[in-house]
Amino acid sequence: MIHHFTDNWENIRNFQARPDDILIATYPKAGTTWVSYILDLLYFGQTAPERQTSLPIYERVPFLESDFHIIPPG
Repeated sequence: MIHHFTDNWENIRNFQARPDDILIATYPKAGTTWVSYILDLLYFGQTAPERQTSLPIYERVPFLESDFHIIPPG
C-alpha cells in the first residue's frame, strides 16, 4: 500500500492548483471524509446531484498525496 503514496511524488511536485480548487488539510481520523462529503454537496449539490450516487467520494474529492484509484476493490 505504501507504493500508492511513494509512486505519486512526481504528480505532487508538478501539481498546479486552479483558482477555484479547495484544499482540505486535516489530521488522520479527524473527519476528512465527512468534510469532503459536505464540501462536495455545497459545491456541486444543486448543479450535479447525480454525483452523489455515480462517483465514490475518493473520485469526487481526491487525495493529493495518494493514487487510490488504481487499488482494486475488495
